[in-house]
Parts: sequence; structure tokens; C-alpha cells
Amino acid sequence: MSRKHKFYFSFHHWCGLFVGLFMLSMSITGALLVFSDEMTEHINSPYMQVSNTDGKFSVDASFKQLQKQYPGWELRIYDWPKKDEALVYEMRKKDERKRVFIDPVKGTVLHVLEDANATLPRKLILLHYTLFAGATGKVIIMIVGLLFAATLISGVLLYRKSIVKVLSFKIKIHGQTKRAFFSSLHRVVGVWTLLFNIVIVTTGLTLSINIVRNLAKGGSTKMAVKEAKAPPIPSVDTVIARATAEYPDFKINNIRIPAKGDIIFLAGRTNGDPQWYGEFYSNVQYDAQTLKVVKSQWMKKAGFTDRWPVMSSALHFGNYGGIPVKILYCFFGFMPAILSISGFVIWRYRINAKKKNALKKSI
Repeated sequence: MSRKHKFYFSFHHWCGLFVGLFMLSMSITGALLVFSDEMTEHINSPYMQVSNTDGKFSVDASFKQLQKQYPGWELRIYDWPKKDEALVYEMRKKDERKRVFIDPVKGTVLHVLEDANATLPRKLILLHYTLFAGATGKVIIMIVGLLFAATLISGVLLYRKSIVKVLSFKIKIHGQTKRAFFSSLHRVVGVWTLLFNIVIVTTGLTLSINIVRNLAKGGSTKMAVKEAKAPPIPSVDTVIARATAEYPDFKINNIRIPAKGDIIFLAGRTNGDPQWYGEFYSNVQYDAQTLKVVKSQWMKKAGFTDRWPVMSSALHFGNYGGIPVKILYCFFGFMPAILSISGFVIWRYRINAKKKNALKKSI
């Protein structure tokens, strides 16, 4: 083994050992989070039934009363109600989350999920992004992402001569011995999932770096601010109708109104946008009082450097292409866990072999 090969091997296995436990967690949570929308729909389903509706709804019928009832909370709507379905608000205040189910015509509250952070999808997100450790966890996840990228690069350099052989099935998983099984499993899985892992680590790092950057910005300007009551907003329904008329190829998938109540933020996608642009990253913002456009951002007009950060979420979690893509992401999402486990087992075999050799020499 050449000196360069020894360096690659040492660097690869020490990086792998360090990130192994974290990657095991992130792999499992990431694979499950592919189906977060489906899990959320299942959790919401007992509260969604509304009778005697025709599929029409009014945001104004409920918004103003929620703004009064929950001062200082940001209000979001992600999905329009279909016939006989409730209108669902997601309420946010710092790290708190609530989910409010509304009769879309009468505007009456049907149910309040007081702690949306206690739901399985939210717990998985918090574990995946923060390890339940707040700001410290976010920084750790970013460091783990950087080390995972280093592990991938060193793995390519270490096994570069095996890549073509694995892809042409000249190297397969075999079980002549337990050590040979785990070694071949690690190599074959690593090669076949290389492209997927590159996508996951680059998009994940983009998301993580942005989270830490925003954390640093917010952490440097902590001030005690008296909670102000948001001014009444004339009409959200009017803004929706105006945006639909002004931007006919714009499909609104999300309404967001910050706690300050100064803007009405409509997010969605325009016709012809690729699925990997995401559902919420083209947007138009209206002044909440004058109902005039103050800012807009269209993904199809943005440069790649502006598109990439917002595309990363859809590419990272497979939120494009429907169930077939999600199944593929879920399957490949478990592969880093297999690499983590097999890499640890290979390391243990090497340690045990060294101990046996040292014992033989001492006899």
C-alpha cells in the first residue's frame, strides 16, 4: 500500500468513524422525512372533515380573528381546502408551533393542535436539523455535513479503481467471510449511491450553512422588543384575487403573514417551472395596508446562484416527482446508515486483527 493510499484510507476511516453515529441518525430521519407531507396529512385527517361546503373558502372569514387571538404569531397557510375540507393555519412564534383547523366558509375554529412540535414529522425535522440541541445542534450538523463531504471525496480517491468494476458487476457483495461481506457491502453500496450522496451532501450543506448564517445574524442583534399588536389587514382575499389576475401563470401554494402584519407574502410556482424549483420559492409580496406589490421573486428569472439555495430543499428531501421519486429517495436515504454500520464493523475487524497480531508477537 503506497503512502498516498494509506493517507486516503486513514483520512477516510477516521472521518467516517467521527460522522458515523450522526450519519446513522441523519440517514434514518432523512429517509422518513421524504414522506413528511403524507405523515402530516394523516395527523390532520381527524380534524379535516367539514360538511356542506362547495370547495370555496374565505381567508378573511377567519384571518382577522386569529390575528387578534394570537398576537405576535406568524400565520401561514400551505394548502387550499378541497370540498368538505377544513382550512389549516400553521401558527409560528419563535420555536413554538400550533395548527388551527378552520371552517373555510364560516371562519369558525374547529380544532387547535396546541403543540405541533410534538408531531412525528416535526420531531424528525428537529432531530435531523438540530439533534434536539438548538443552535449548538445546527452548528454540529453543518460540521458533520462538511466531514461527510470529506468522507465522500476520500472514498472516491480510495476506491476510484473499483468504481467501473462495481458498476459493471465485476465486484459484487460476497460472504466468504464476515469481514469480506462487510467490506464488499461497504464498497458496492458506496459506489452505487455515490451520485445520490453527492446530491444529498451538497444540498444538505447548502441548507445547513444558510441556517447557521441566519443564526449568526440573529444572534448578533438580540434586543428586548416589546410585542406590538399587528395592525388590521384590509383583505387577504382581495390580495389573492389581485395576484391571480396580475400573474395568471402563478399558482399560489402558500400565504405567509409575519407577526408584525406589515406584508402579505404569497409563494408558489409559475407554469413551466421544473418540479425541483420547489413549491414555494417564487413569490410576490404585498404591502398589508396599501395592498400594493413591494417585491417579487420569480425562480425562472433568477440566476443559478440565486436558484440553488432555494432548490436545495426540494432536491434534498425529494419533494418533486411524486411518490415514485419519494420511494427512491427513501430507499437511497437509508444507504448512508448502511455505510455507517458497515464502516464501523470493518474498523472493528481491523482493530481485532491488530490485537491478535500484537498478541502473537508478544508470545
